[in-house]
Amino acid sequence: ENQEAALLQLCEGMFADPQIREWFSDKYQTYPEQELMDENGQVYRADRILVGSDSVFVLDFKSGTASPAHEQQVQVYTRIVEAVFKKPAMAVLIYLNPF
Repeated sequence: ENQEAALLQLCEGMFADPQIREWFSDKYQTYPEQELMDENGQVYRADRILVGSDSVFVLDFKSGTASPAHEQQVQVYTRIVEAVFKKPAMAVLIYLNPF
């Protein structure tokens, strides 16, 4: 019960942010849980890719604390989606603490 209330509060707080609301609007073509493959055949799974008219966002949701490995991971995603969509891409890490 307490965990449900905390999760609801987290979601309400996130969607109070105008940028996050925009990322979940119909402004972007959305690819949730999208598999990506690099030039070596390594497969990755991005949580949410948002393709706009002139740019791409890669959203990755994490629990726990920030880590340099998380940054490296989303930079790989960004490099791949820039090559695929031929548009500049930006990675965004969203930490869902304490979940």
